[in-house]
Amino acid sequence: WRQANLAVLSARDSHGDRTYLIAEDGLQMATSAGARAAGMADRIGSIEVGKRADIVIHTLNRPEMIPTTNMIRNLFYSSRSKSVHTVIVDGKVVMDEGRLMGLDEAEALAEINKAAMAMLARMGKTIEPNQVARPGRQV
Repeated sequence: WRQANLAVLSARDSHGDRTYLIAEDGLQMATSAGARAAGMADRIGSIEVGKRADIVIHTLNRPEMIPTTNMIRNLFYSSRSKSVHTVIVDGKVVMDEGRLMGLDEAEALAEINKAAMAMLARMGKTIEPNQVARPGRQV
């Protein structure tokens, strides 16, 4: 999603024309055109019978989604991960009300932290809590 957003903004900037590409073009890049480019248009990229049901539903109840004057523009330019309400992958709800289904977030974060600390140890690096590590500089 972010890549399509950057592509639209970059093209507009490089051409000096706000209308060179618009939100609708970016939405198409992120969906059907992206699926065609990946050679997967027969399976993804649009909501059709027989295709995977991969859908992201955003809430409008976020400051970045206001005003609700043009939903495609709001979605494309303003939506952020915090506005994601529901995610459906291949027809299965994997996120509901902004919470991942079947995942203990505290446990997952603890495992990620443990793995990161183990990686730092393998690299011979130590970082004190709340300390910025900059080579050659005293903190």
